[in-house]
Amino acid sequence: MKRQIALAALCLLLSACDPNADSAPDGVSPDAVRPGVVGPTATPTRTPGIAYPDPLRTPGDVFPVGTNEICVSGYTKTVRDVSSATKNRLYAEYGITRPRLPNEFEMDHLIPLALGGSNSDRNLWPEPAAPAPGFHQKDELENRLYALVCAGSVPLVDAQRAIAGDWYAAYVRYVLGAK
Repeated sequence: MKRQIALAALCLLLSACDPNADSAPDGVSPDAVRPGVVGPTATPTRTPGIAYPDPLRTPGDVFPVGTNEICVSGYTKTVRDVSSATKNRLYAEYGITRPRLPNEFEMDHLIPLALGGSNSDRNLWPEPAAPAPGFHQKDELENRLYALVCAGSVPLVDAQRAIAGDWYAAYVRYVLGAK
């Protein structure tokens, strides 16, 4: 019980802290989220019927970059690096071992590369296409958040936390709410 109270207090403290309050390392934009600080600090509320990654296995992780880096055309090509062996291992760790049909799943970055997401195991999960909403709808969200972040309408850290915490709630807010 004491451990649960201590963890809850730590979660409250972490969620109340400004991740940008400390100084950024040289060459890193001050709006960059620090690795390991992105994912939900407690089990998020999840919408039934929506595919989410295991929050302990895939809480989200980022590179130490900011909008100055990610909002440059071609940025994701310079950082994309997930081997077939890594993909196959992660599919197996998530219990997906049967032969997969083309486009049935994609190895997804929970926080997309375009929003500073990393290629670490902590940011990768096999996301199904069906039932919808699946990876096609999450891709729409990623594109929308990227546009909003690079336009200066949404802080990068807010976009990263929204998509790592509950991508579907972010989809409803930023994609469906914008239609």
